[in-house]
Amino acid sequence: MGLPRSKLMGLENSGGRQSGEWNVRQPAEAAGHMRQAISLVIVTIAAIAAPLLASCSGAPAPTLTPTPAHTPVPTPAYTPTPTGSANTDRAALAALYFATGGPSWRSNTNWLSDAPLGDWYGVDTNEDGRVVSLYLWGNGMRGELPPELGRLAHMVSLDLGNNWLNGNIPPEFGSLSNLQTISLGSNQLTGAIPPELGGLTSLQVMSLPFNHLQGEIPSQLAGLSNLTELSLSINQLSGEIPPELGSLPNLEVLRLSDNRLVGQIPPALGSLSNLRELFLSLNRLSGAIPPALGSLSGLEELWLSGNRLSSEIPAELGNLSNLEEL
Repeated sequence: MGLPRSKLMGLENSGGRQSGEWNVRQPAEAAGHMRQAISLVIVTIAAIAAPLLASCSGAPAPTLTPTPAHTPVPTPAYTPTPTGSANTDRAALAALYFATGGPSWRSNTNWLSDAPLGDWYGVDTNEDGRVVSLYLWGNGMRGELPPELGRLAHMVSLDLGNNWLNGNIPPEFGSLSNLQTISLGSNQLTGAIPPELGGLTSLQVMSLPFNHLQGEIPSQLAGLSNLTELSLSINQLSGEIPPELGSLPNLEVLRLSDNRLVGQIPPALGSLSNLRELFLSLNRLSGAIPPALGSLSGLEELWLSGNRLSSEIPAELGNLSNLEEL
C-alpha cells in the first residue's frame, strides 16, 4: 500500500532526496573503481609476461644500457704565483719614501724616478733588478715603517738604523725569507718584537738596540738557526729570558742589557757553544748564576752587573779561559 502524499513530502523535506541521490551514485562510482583496478592488473601482468614470451619465441629480451662510469676531470697542476717583480719592489720603496718623509731625507737621489732601482740612493739590486739591500742608515727618516717592505722578497740586508723611525715593527717583515741582516737600532720604535720574525730562517743578524720596544722576547726567535747576533739592549723589554734561546747553535753575540727582564738566568744558555759575548747587565734578574755558564769555553765578555743576583760566583766560571771581561 502506498504512503500518503503528506508522508512522501515529509520524507523529501527530511533529507530523503539526498539519500536517494547517494544510493543512485554509489553503484556507478564502485563500478568505475573496479574498472581502474582491472586495468592496473592487466598492465602489470603484461609487463611481467613480456620477457617470458620473448624468451619462448627465441627473440632476445630487451637489455638495459648501463650508465657510463664517471670519469673524473683531472685537477690542473698548481702553479705558484711569482713573488712579485721589479715593479712590486718599486712600489714598496715608494711606500717607504712617502711614509718616512722622503722629500726631507738627507739624500734621496733618483728616488721615485724612472731610473733603475739600483741607481736609487741606498738601494742595491740583483741581475733581475730586484732589491737585495737597503741601506739608509742615518738618513733623516721620520715616520713609521710601512708593511709594504715585507714584499721585497729578494732582500738580503735591511739597515735603517740611526733615524727617527717610530711605531711598530711590521709583522709583514716575517715574509722576508731571504733576509740575513735586519738592523733597526737607534730609532724610536715601540711595541713588541713580532713573533713572525722567528720564521726568518736565513737571518744571521738581528740588531734592534736603542729603541723603546716593549713586551717579552718571543720564544719563536729560537727558530733562527743561522743567527749569529741577537742585540736587543737598551729597550723596555720585560718578562723572563726565554730558555729556548739556548738552542741557537750558531749564536756568537747575545746582548740583552738595560731592559726590564726578570727571573733567573736560564741554565740553557750554557749550551751556546759558539757564544763570545753575553750581556745581561742592568736588568732585574735574580737567583744564582748558573754553573752551566762555565761551559761557554769561547766566551770573551760576560756582563751581569746591575741585577739582583744572589749567592756566590760559581767556581765553574773559572773554566772560561778566554774570558776577558767580567
